[in-house]
Amino acid sequence: MNYVRSSSYFCSALLAFAVFPLPYGYYGLLRFFVTAVAIYCAYDAWKKEAEDYYLIGFLFVAVLFNPLIPVYFEKTIWSVIDVVLACAFFWFGKNYKEYE
Repeated sequence: MNYVRSSSYFCSALLAFAVFPLPYGYYGLLRFFVTAVAIYCAYDAWKKEAEDYYLIGFLFVAVLFNPLIPVYFEKTIWSVIDVVLACAFFWFGKNYKEYE
């Protein structure tokens, strides 16, 4: 079972749904889950000695979405970030086998 691929796809779906008006609790869970998946993907990229931009990118996403010290933007900016990161996580999950 490839946990990195499946968690990337699931994270992509959660980020895609985040553009809709949802209860505040969803966004708290989204922060936690995106941070956890980004840290897991960064660790996996580091462990497999993938390109540095994967490690740096995933760590940046983990800092941006961390639930302990939240970063605040307007809803429109978060919507753009969510769509871009949904595409990025989907792309990473789709092309993951190249880095195994």
